[in-house]
Amino acid sequence: PAGDFSMRTADTKRYKLMDQERHEMITEMDELQAFREIHEGAVYMHEGTHYQVLRLALESRTAWAQRFEGNYYTMPGVETQVNVIRLRQTENFGITERSWGDVNVTDTVFMYKKLQFHNHQNLGYEKLETPLIREFDSEACMVTIPQEVVDAYRSLLQPDSSGALSRNNHFDGMCHALANAARMVTMTEPGDIGVTMSSNVIGAGERQESPGGQVYLYIYDCYAGGLGYAQKAFEQMDLILDTAITLTQGCSCKDGCIACVGDHRLDRQIVLWGLKSLREKLPRPAGYKYIRYGERPVIKKQFSFATLPDHWDEFRQTVAATGDGFSSFLETVKSVRINRSELILMVDSPFMAGWVSQKENSRAVRNIIGYYTDAPANLTVSAQADPESKEQAFERSKDLKDKLQRRYERSQDPQDPEEEM
Repeated sequence: PAGDFSMRTADTKRYKLMDQERHEMITEMDELQAFREIHEGAVYMHEGTHYQVLRLALESRTAWAQRFEGNYYTMPGVETQVNVIRLRQTENFGITERSWGDVNVTDTVFMYKKLQFHNHQNLGYEKLETPLIREFDSEACMVTIPQEVVDAYRSLLQPDSSGALSRNNHFDGMCHALANAARMVTMTEPGDIGVTMSSNVIGAGERQESPGGQVYLYIYDCYAGGLGYAQKAFEQMDLILDTAITLTQGCSCKDGCIACVGDHRLDRQIVLWGLKSLREKLPRPAGYKYIRYGERPVIKKQFSFATLPDHWDEFRQTVAATGDGFSSFLETVKSVRINRSELILMVDSPFMAGWVSQKENSRAVRNIIGYYTDAPANLTVSAQADPESKEQAFERSKDLKDKLQRRYERSQDPQDPEEEM
């Protein structure tokens, strides 16, 4: 039985990376690593040799690559959304709270950036033709972020060229510091646990006001069902915070680097203040370093959520061209309506409306809409059957019932021929 289990991961879904020229297997990995490291266009290094991935076949779980002599490497662009299913335990934590419970995690790889060797200069972004979405139920430790920290970090955000408030993000700096500390305390690797903020952490610039509600930081297991790392993080959260403060405060850099806060453009003192503010209320630092961001290519959404009803046919054609499995369903949706953050699909039968209401199907459709449009973080999807279609469905049901009744009656009389349905 030992041959059926991997020593590197508990994930049963295994992906192979093949050398297209030699038709030999280069390596094998789990789905999380595959989506992040061997997507189409990715540069993967194995035993000192670089390979560029040409294609990734999800059906056969096989990626094909060729040797690469370029001067850059790649890093994936990932969006992670965590939804709480059930809280198992909640305790006070400093001036805030910590909890532990069951969550649903949606991990979406939607693009990758090219970074030059040696100086790590950004050479540009490439958007994946089809997003790689991994969804699973797991466990997470969550910490409530004090409102004064949320307000301070939001005030420091800078818009990119598309208007989205994505630059100078000190929330990411806090996540980076706590992730390093959590992995040290739980003795895990980056592929074992993930750290992210709740989806309402940042607004959408001028198009939408900053979303309200409490902001949470999640430390979650990267494996379906969880392996106990999040629970250990919950139990050892005091030690994790102490470690994060020590690592950030003791870094040898001047005021922030990729090691302590994940980005040299972030202010280490601001991140350190946010970490310490989980325990006690402290005055906000008087000043912070300011680095002007250079112009860079921006991945823009192909469609606007606000105008999606007017461009629905074009949207369906775009999704169909990618070969997405849900494109056949979208073809049955003739129109859509928007009610604030809700997208209402107009379907042709009550059956399809019920199908959309199922949790997994609704989430899959929401992921597609979120990938191609600038949909709000709290997007919900529902479906309504056309009233005329309901009447037609009733008539069809009535006709079928009449035919079944006539067939039953004729079956009682052997002299009458049975009517075909």
